[in-house]
Amino acid sequence: MRIFSLFDAQMRGEVLTGGTASQLRVGLQVRVVPEAAGLGSSGDYIFLPQGAMQSGIVTACAEWWACLCGTIKLTPVGGEPVLVSAGGVYALRQAERLHLAVLQDAVLIRAVLDPNAVGLMGAGVTSSYDAFAGGQAGRWQPDGLKRGAQDGVPRANAAFVSLAEGEPDWALRLRAGGLNWAACHAGTLCLQWHSPWPHVEPRVAYLQPGMVFAPDPDEAYRIDALHPVASLLCCLQAPARVAGAGGMQGPFLH
Repeated sequence: MRIFSLFDAQMRGEVLTGGTASQLRVGLQVRVVPEAAGLGSSGDYIFLPQGAMQSGIVTACAEWWACLCGTIKLTPVGGEPVLVSAGGVYALRQAERLHLAVLQDAVLIRAVLDPNAVGLMGAGVTSSYDAFAGGQAGRWQPDGLKRGAQDGVPRANAAFVSLAEGEPDWALRLRAGGLNWAACHAGTLCLQWHSPWPHVEPRVAYLQPGMVFAPDPDEAYRIDALHPVASLLCCLQAPARVAGAGGMQGPFLH
């Protein structure tokens, strides 16, 4: 299990000055999940002030932008403007050009995707999941990842999920969905994981907004909400990356 935080990113000096990835040059950008982590994508927190604008942003490779709060307007060249607010995800194709206008102070997570990573492809469409809506968590199911697939390979990159106190089985759901890494969006979450090595005690971490966890392959873990509703933004890969999910055993996978 690997844990990343905004504090660690700032200690590493990974406050971006602009011009990287999609060449976004406005706002404060902090690389929470570094490229060196080897997860097939990096993750940035981006703070955008109201009124910020930039024209002609070009994506060097596929990425997706997920809005944690606030509202931004994205206008693809030759396309209609799209409003993205809390719970919204916008996937960008490689070499796509667009204009950005920040309508309200906004916080984004940007995942810059490795084109060689299976399943991590920019879809060029907008999707959303209301992570704040109580009682909606059951709508997120692994088979929902297949929507939009054109060649039998799931192309979903991101999903917001809401976890209620006492709600079981989220570790299994996330693993079945091909979880690569997940960022705490709201609330506080208790993450417990178990090393495959014998005689090693279970470990616990408490996730708050701005923290990311990335489970290792075949690692048993459990995640629980410590608030009435907490939420995650999940970076997903093709479920084919997950081997033998149905036969996993572990003290936390129930």
